[in-house]
Amino acid sequence: MPSKCHLVIANPPYTRAGGPGDEKNTVWNPIFGSLLDKRDAERMKDALRKTLNGTAASLYAGLGSAFVVLADEALDIGGRLAFVLPATVLTGSRWAPIRRLLLSKYAVEWVVVSHDLRNRSAKKGLPGRRLVSFSESTRIAEVLIVATRRRKGDPTDNRAYFVNLLRNPDEPIEALALTRKLLAMREGFVPLEPAAIGIGETTWGNAVSVPQGDLPLDGGPWSLAAFVQPGLALIAKRIALGKQGGLGSVPIAELGKLADFGPYEMQIKNPKQGLFTIRERPLGATDPEWELRAGFPALWRHKAFRNKSLEARADSRLERRADRGRSDQDRMLAQQARLQLARELGMAPQRVAAVITDTPMLGVRSWTSVLPRSPAPGKNEALCLWLNSTLGLLLRIMHGNRPYLGRSAVPTELASTMPVLDVDRLSNGQLAAATAVYADLKHRELQGFSALAADPVRRKINERLSREVLGIDPGIVADITRKLALEPTLHARH
Repeated sequence: MPSKCHLVIANPPYTRAGGPGDEKNTVWNPIFGSLLDKRDAERMKDALRKTLNGTAASLYAGLGSAFVVLADEALDIGGRLAFVLPATVLTGSRWAPIRRLLLSKYAVEWVVVSHDLRNRSAKKGLPGRRLVSFSESTRIAEVLIVATRRRKGDPTDNRAYFVNLLRNPDEPIEALALTRKLLAMREGFVPLEPAAIGIGETTWGNAVSVPQGDLPLDGGPWSLAAFVQPGLALIAKRIALGKQGGLGSVPIAELGKLADFGPYEMQIKNPKQGLFTIRERPLGATDPEWELRAGFPALWRHKAFRNKSLEARADSRLERRADRGRSDQDRMLAQQARLQLARELGMAPQRVAAVITDTPMLGVRSWTSVLPRSPAPGKNEALCLWLNSTLGLLLRIMHGNRPYLGRSAVPTELASTMPVLDVDRLSNGQLAAATAVYADLKHRELQGFSALAADPVRRKINERLSREVLGIDPGIVADITRKLALEPTLHARH
């Protein structure tokens, strides 16, 4: 790479280091997937790890982060970086060092995200794509980031412009017109006041500007790209800070400060590292047949046709491996819990963001077991109601990864910092009310989150959680529900 570049434009490869695959492919690692010899892949991975050591890049964030570091090394003061990257760069915990790098050394100018619901099917000579991406043949959500290298010590008094597109340009001429419109709008922006992007009779989306100093310097998520309506992200941030009108009395805390989490799936069932063998309940198995099978109950899959209500039953059995230490297995089983958080939520078809199981068990792959640090009756129930309510979903979408439009992923690292209802600050009366509400609603069948505003059971959760547990006006939550229900990410089946 030349030094002192004025401009670096890149749409780099995103491949990242992955964990081992299934029993037939326990060394799978996509970052060097084209190599035939796994020994070559290991040598290249070790060399890349040494190259990235001490930088903001991460093998688990992927090669995109390495290219950002490479560009940073090549740019001169005043030089500009323009990158298309996975949308997870905005929220992912593995991308936090890259966000810190950009905020510390750059004036972040533009952050452009698409919320386009359309798909283009693959045809002869033409790859399929989802228009939530900017790349020609990518199917994951992407973001365009433009930033200018600052001189060390220069003030960060610039404004970052977050652009949330309802529709992605189909033709270069549309992209040019959109660019001109955004540049023309730039000087008229009022900080933290969303502005519509209109060209003629077409609404392209909304934009909002924020002082760069307001973005989290600790590497926290850049949440203003979470919704087409930036006002929703602002509401979510104010709820998390206890500053939203009418909701200021709702106590909020990071989930990791309230609870511990069960083991990672690889520790449970991975062929090389796992302590157990997992057996899924066959679809045709009768209850007596399944209940008679030896093993420990577990919740593995998240299926819209099966997980319809707030209470769930085991869909798998964990069987001890004879080649693993029994004491290690017992320590893992001690992390069984009743509250299970959905790790990845497909919001259009799926119905629940968390469930309570009929008995304590481990969550595997699709679920993360949540164990309150100071257990008390009603805490599991209050958290389950919150996570399945409009307010819980709003904060989850703001905080979680969006690998695809319509998905909200919260791996353990993100779950730990996700803002949720602070059940440790609820009174015994509030916890008792939560228990009663959960008992009344736990078997009621919910609709997918795409039916957020129309679902009568979801409405009951919102109303009774608001009135009976939190003591707030349900009308405020109903207004937020109507806005959130319009968001494309609730309707995309990607």
